[in-house]
Amino acid sequence: MKKKSQSGAIAVMVTLIVLIVFSTVLLFLPEEKPKTKNPVPTATVTPTGAITSIPVESETLAVVLEVDTEVKMITVYDVEAEETKRLVYTGATSFYDGYGIQISAMQLKKGDMYRFHINVKEEWISNAYEAVDRREKPQNTKVWEKTDVDYMTIDQGKISFRGQNYRYNDGICVMSNGKQITLGDIQPTVDIVTVRGVGQVIYEIDVTKGHGYITLKNHGDFIGGVITIGSTRVDSVYEDATYLVREGTYNVAVECGKYAGREDITVARDATAVFDVFEYGSGPIKKGWLTINIDPLGADLYIDGVKTAYTDGVELEYGTYRFEFSEGGYTSYNATVLIDQPKQSLSVFLIEKKPEETNPDDDDTTTDPNEPDDGDDTGTNPDEPDNNPGEETGDGVGDYPGNTSGEDPMSGIMTSVSVTEMGYNLDLESAIYVLGPSGATVLLDGVELGTAPMDFEKIIGSYIITIIRSDGAVKNFNCTETDNGKDSYYNFSWID
Repeated sequence: MKKKSQSGAIAVMVTLIVLIVFSTVLLFLPEEKPKTKNPVPTATVTPTGAITSIPVESETLAVVLEVDTEVKMITVYDVEAEETKRLVYTGATSFYDGYGIQISAMQLKKGDMYRFHINVKEEWISNAYEAVDRREKPQNTKVWEKTDVDYMTIDQGKISFRGQNYRYNDGICVMSNGKQITLGDIQPTVDIVTVRGVGQVIYEIDVTKGHGYITLKNHGDFIGGVITIGSTRVDSVYEDATYLVREGTYNVAVECGKYAGREDITVARDATAVFDVFEYGSGPIKKGWLTINIDPLGADLYIDGVKTAYTDGVELEYGTYRFEFSEGGYTSYNATVLIDQPKQSLSVFLIEKKPEETNPDDDDTTTDPNEPDDGDDTGTNPDEPDNNPGEETGDGVGDYPGNTSGEDPMSGIMTSVSVTEMGYNLDLESAIYVLGPSGATVLLDGVELGTAPMDFEKIIGSYIITIIRSDGAVKNFNCTETDNGKDSYYNFSWID
């Protein structure tokens, strides 16, 4: 009995020791946190300063407004929350375009819509995917996109195009050239846009080709006429002549009665292009400024017989004037000048007069007894031209020494008598042919010879031939001819 009682006591003691050790172990174990089914939202301060409660991992559907690669921040417009946000990214952030290709932050385009996955705990973008899936077999069909929409109607919360009706909210994002604009800034019947949305709701409109204006200037002569813009648009010309067009380049034509004009006009987005039609009508300005360059300096200028100062130029009303330049020791220059533009110029070169040459035998009326008698008592050769210059009329345009017929020399050929009187020598066996420009007036040292095409006896020496085209343009040409027994041919045409 004594042995049994000792064994029981030992068992009890062992049991107590085990219990004590187990209790001690439990005291030093870490306390287990209670588990929850869903993560608890945490309060986070956004860059704008507003305190919001969002999940640890959230998704934002937003339009890219600005990308700052220096501070690694993207400004977006949240189309669902209808507010602007600034999102931070890091070197660990991944960006993907609509084809699933990874891109860099600097490749994000303003106006494109992305799904941004935000790690709220770390407060930065973990991933960003272009909202429109452009792959051959799209995996995300939530956001749709319609491109090249060129005509739509907007009416109180409803947008219609291509036979479909859509809704939109007041906070709809509208972009143009990477900047936010309002829905009212769109010209829905002119602009070409890209539309993005989800279901029947439009979240964004991006203007890909906007509008501008064409306005007319100095168009008084065209009021009541018509204007054609491009190949089809025709409208009336009115006093406040401003026309709405899509950005681009147009061939614009205006027409009213006897006046007509046409030019290529380029219109930039949100800008106004001016078409000045002054030169195509009579124009409100009736005066033009003529700049005159003359050699030698200081020569006198007479306009319609009145001596006129011209150092700084001359302002004249539109019309035709008779100009005469003169200087002692030089051959005077006469020209008919048409003033029909706001700015014109005229260059004149006067030719020095040649000293008169005398032949001592000219005064000797005796005849050489060895010279055969030709039957002429004057002792002159009948084959020589008559050197009697006749009377100088001095009536103005078309007058020249020896012209006593009263006929307009524009229709005739200058005779050798008048050329000889001007101090030039002739090659009577040769001629100078002026072939063009056809219809131009030809002058020699200011004296009109006729109208091209024409010909006259060959003049030996250096002189100036002036050409006045039928459009009023005037130009001088220096000519030098030698006594080589050959004809000379000239075409004095030039390009302005």
